[in-house]
Amino acid sequence: MLGGRRLKVGMGRGLGIREYNGLRVPMDESRERFKESLDLLRASLRDEWFSFDGQFHQVGRTSLRPRPRPGSTLLDDLYIAWGSPSSMPVAAHENCKPLFIPQRLWEDHKQELGEYNRIRVEEHGWKPERPTVVCWVYCAETDAAAEEGARRYLPEYGDSALRHYQFLGEHLQGLKGYEYYAQMATMRANLPPEFDTAGIYLQNNVWGSPKTCLEKLERISMMMGADEFVAVFSYGSMSIETAEASMRLFAQAVLPKTQAFALSDPPLLVS
Repeated sequence: MLGGRRLKVGMGRGLGIREYNGLRVPMDESRERFKESLDLLRASLRDEWFSFDGQFHQVGRTSLRPRPRPGSTLLDDLYIAWGSPSSMPVAAHENCKPLFIPQRLWEDHKQELGEYNRIRVEEHGWKPERPTVVCWVYCAETDAAAEEGARRYLPEYGDSALRHYQFLGEHLQGLKGYEYYAQMATMRANLPPEFDTAGIYLQNNVWGSPKTCLEKLERISMMMGADEFVAVFSYGSMSIETAEASMRLFAQAVLPKTQAFALSDPPLLVS
């Protein structure tokens, strides 16, 4: 089914209190539960027969079925997505690869990635890693047409994320492990009405004519030294027909040219 491609496993602690409440799990245990779940996942992929005795999970001697085939790289392709800068060292020390879903400027993410690689190299002797990058994409025949769609659909996506994760919720205040988001909630609540929140999404993601999309992608690629790019084409109130037209134009006019990008080194800070 993969046709020669490598399968990746992406993980994150989660930010939605409704997701924790649905499983009757205290959200302030997220960091400890994440670490233990990662250890359990690795044991299940590494050992044909394994058992686990942790704080949250107890698993008697058992085996995972179906098992990864011999030669599988799943254990080498575990990715952690982090939204708060405080989660970055977790990914670095756990020897997981980085997955970026932009929440800040790419310059900020580049700085975080440099520190992530510094920890890997200086504290563990591991090689720097390249990230996988996720962006929301809107491709149209002209920049003007793309801007019209992007200014409509990208803020709609941002609003849906704000509502789902309840970024302005009081539950974030004093919640262990989510101090960064509590600070962001306070900042958002105090923003003046005229603040251009939509501008953040427009600046971080990829939209425009095929030429402009290619230029934006190449800039991100050069800054981050990314190994792969994941594109989200359907979001907001966008119709299926609009999303498909954007995706087909991108696939025809942009995607083939990305293969010619020069592969830059991932950022690495030195102490």
